[in-house]
Amino acid sequence: MQSIIITLSCFFILLLSSCHTKTDVEFGDKNPAYKYFLIDIDTMQTYQHLVKTIEERSCEDLSSTLILNTDSANYKLHLKNFCMSEVCWYIKRSNTLHLKNDSIYKRVSTNPVSYHQNQLKEVLEMEINNKNRQNELAEDISKLILFYAQDDSSLSITKSKLIHLMNVYASIEEDSTSLNVFLQ
Repeated sequence: MQSIIITLSCFFILLLSSCHTKTDVEFGDKNPAYKYFLIDIDTMQTYQHLVKTIEERSCEDLSSTLILNTDSANYKLHLKNFCMSEVCWYIKRSNTLHLKNDSIYKRVSTNPVSYHQNQLKEVLEMEINNKNRQNELAEDISKLILFYAQDDSSLSITKSKLIHLMNVYASIEEDSTSLNVFLQ
């Protein structure tokens, strides 16, 4: 009888401890050739402070990994930022999406096309599934860069929008390393 009670006690302890286990989720390509600087979004003061920190680290030849923790998951987002003052870069407009505030912009020729943020899944599906069929959409998923910006300095907004972006992306694309995010 005592062994049954001990067994049941162990079972309930395991059950309770497993209920509080967080999931670790990573997005973006982590290139082993680079050194990564971890940035916990909860330790930053404002969105502008976050972007400035990422820019400074990029100019020190460090890539940034953004840490976004919630009650249920620990997210890591490996960013695609680089030192703006040292790089002359060319990216086709078709390979970019701009996420700003509650809007999504796609620059096609001279006219930007805009979508509301609640259309994120549909827009990402078009881009990811294009596979170079339509010239105005991304040539390939590996070339698609999502430029994220916001006017509001609140990091709680940044955190919730980036987590939403990662979850929507994961619902469309199995390869989470193909997500390329550039904070500006």
